[in-house]
Amino acid sequence: MPNIRIIEKDLTSVYQSNPTETIVYIPGFMGTGATTATAEVPTLCRTVAEFEKYFGTGPATGEGEAFANPQISTGSYSFQFPDNLDGKNVIKGTVDIAYLYAHQLLVRGVPVLYEAIKSETVGTIIASDIATLYTKFVSKDFWGRLTSLDYNVKYITSGGYPIFEFGTSKDKFVVCDLMLEAAEKCGDCVALIDYEYIDKRTLDSTNADSVYSVLQGLGSAGEKLTYGAMFAPYANYTISATSASSDYTKLTAPASFGYLLALANSINNKNADWLAVAGSQRGVIPELDSLIESMNSSIANDYNKVDGKISINSITRIRNLGTIIWSNRTLQKNSGTDIDITSKTGEFPILPALSLLNLRVMTNDIKKILKDTALYYTFENNDDILWLNFRAKVDSYLDTIVSNGGLRTYELNRVGYTGRNTLKVQLKLYPIQPVENWDIEIELRNATEVE
Repeated sequence: MPNIRIIEKDLTSVYQSNPTETIVYIPGFMGTGATTATAEVPTLCRTVAEFEKYFGTGPATGEGEAFANPQISTGSYSFQFPDNLDGKNVIKGTVDIAYLYAHQLLVRGVPVLYEAIKSETVGTIIASDIATLYTKFVSKDFWGRLTSLDYNVKYITSGGYPIFEFGTSKDKFVVCDLMLEAAEKCGDCVALIDYEYIDKRTLDSTNADSVYSVLQGLGSAGEKLTYGAMFAPYANYTISATSASSDYTKLTAPASFGYLLALANSINNKNADWLAVAGSQRGVIPELDSLIESMNSSIANDYNKVDGKISINSITRIRNLGTIIWSNRTLQKNSGTDIDITSKTGEFPILPALSLLNLRVMTNDIKKILKDTALYYTFENNDDILWLNFRAKVDSYLDTIVSNGGLRTYELNRVGYTGRNTLKVQLKLYPIQPVENWDIEIELRNATEVE
C-alpha cells in the first residue's frame, strides 16, 4: 500500500466587515475642565476617555446672546433667509452642540477627528467665538486641508452647526460647496450638509421657501454632489452624560446626527458600513426621542422622487415600523422619470449607482483599499510578481463584498504594463442596488383550474 499523508490547515482569517475605519470629522469648541489638545489641530479620538482627556469633561457653555440671532454674520457672509421666515433657531442654546455630537458618537464606538476652534476663553462661548467658527467655515483652506491630513476620514460634518444657505446674497451655498469640494478632492469621504431649523419654516416640498426647494439651486454643482448627503428633520435625542455633568442628556440636533447614530448601531451589529442605513433593518436610531418638525411619509416620498431633482433623506414614521430613516440618497440629481403609481402602468425608474448613498460609501471604501495597497507596494519592481501581490490584496477585500451581497461581481485588470515605472489598473464594479420599489402582481384564478 502506498503511504498517503493528508494535512489540513485553516489559513483563512475572520471576515472584517469594515476594514476601513468610520472616522467622522467634527469641528467645535474646547470643553470645560482640564484639556491637553491644541486648539485648531484636528485630533483623532477612538474612546470617550481619550476625547475627555484632550477636550475636557464637559461641553463649553455660554450666554444665550452668543447664539440668539439666526442671521449670523461674519465679514461679508451671512445667512440669507427669505424675509417671511422668522422665528427661533436651534443653536440659540447655551451649550456647544459639536462636543455633545462627538461625545455620543464615541459612546457608540465611532472614531472622531475633533478640532477645537480657538475661543476667547476655554470652556466658554461668546458671540465672537461663533463668528470665528463661521469665518473658518467660509475659508477654502479650512476644508481643503482635510485632503492632506494623515487620517482616513469617512464623513465630514460641520459639528451640528448649520451651514446650508450660509454665504453671500449672490451665492448662498458657499460653505456647502466648500465641504462638497473637499469631499470630492479627498475622493473617499462624504460631506453631511446640515440646514438651519427655523420653527416657522415648512418642510413641504411644493413651497418655494422650503429647504427642499432651495436645495435644487445646487443642481449646477456637478459630480461633487455625489459626495454629499442631506438629512431631515431636526429631532430630540437622549444621549449619554459626560463625566463632568449629567445636565446634558437631552440634545436637539440635525438629522445627520441621527444618521451617524443609526450607522454606529448597524456597525455594532456586525453589518458592513456600505449597506444602506435606512429601513427597518438598519435605519433605527436608538437614541431618538421625537421629531421637532412635521415629517410625514408623504413629504418623505416627495423628497425622493426620481424626477431630476436632488433628494433629502428623511427620518419619518412608517406604519408598523416606527420612526426610522426612510431614504438612501446622495445629493446627485435623480435622473429618470418617476412612475405614476396611480396609472398602474410603466416601469419603475432605475437610479444611477452614485445617487445611492450606500454605494457612494462602498465605492469610497474600495478607493481607500486601492490607495493603501498601492502605497504599500510603491517602489517594488514593476513586474508580474508585483501585479500578483497587488491583486491578491485587492481581490481579498472585493471578494468579501461579493460574498456579502454588495457586488454582483467585479473585473480587476492590468491594462498598462510596460515594464517601466507606471502600473495602470482598471477596476469595473457591478454593484447590487438596495430595493426601493416593489412590483407585486396578484392573480385570482378559478378554483376548478387547480389539478
